[in-house]
Amino acid sequence: MLAGAGGHCKAVIDILKGSYDIVGITDIDREKHGRKFHGVEVIGSDEVLPQIYGKIASCALVTLGSVRDNSQRKRLYEYIRGIGFSMVNGISPNAVVADTVTFGSGNVVMDRAVIHADTVLGDNIIINTGAIVEHDCVIESHVHVAVGAKLAGGVKIKEGSFIGMGACVIQGITVGKDCIVAAGTVVLDDVPDRTMVAGVPARVIRRL
Repeated sequence: MLAGAGGHCKAVIDILKGSYDIVGITDIDREKHGRKFHGVEVIGSDEVLPQIYGKIASCALVTLGSVRDNSQRKRLYEYIRGIGFSMVNGISPNAVVADTVTFGSGNVVMDRAVIHADTVLGDNIIINTGAIVEHDCVIESHVHVAVGAKLAGGVKIKEGSFIGMGACVIQGITVGKDCIVAAGTVVLDDVPDRTMVAGVPARVIRRL
């Protein structure tokens, strides 16, 4: 079962083909209910999930994308997991993932993403298309590393943060909780919790 019928969901459906039997999607948009979305039926809103757990499906994955704010994805993940669903990891066969990477649950690793040795991932993380996560990184839960972003070795990204498209974070840096690193930013220093940074090099734009 997938939760969230938007553009990100289409990409996730593509990477799951051949690995899982996708029985349906939930979405808050009632106009999508009962229709096919990228070949899979939208069966209703998220409120139907307790009714179908254990009957139609027992595994799920959040397919709601995020731009900057990961809080809605976090709430949805916790709601679905609280029902009892097992949260699967969706990993593209075209991604490169080292054998020593540690995964939590409910993560998505998209096409051509690279995750190197001894990296540790929490839960409900998106490593998007072409992103690079080097060795010994720690990425906490509900983080989105966007398309083409690059994390050098030993980087730590705390819970709920968003690393924008094409951003670069140099080795050993910590990005705090619920931060936004804007697209194209080059991060040379630690980023405090709940801060938005942008520019080359990164500078604080505002507190969140």
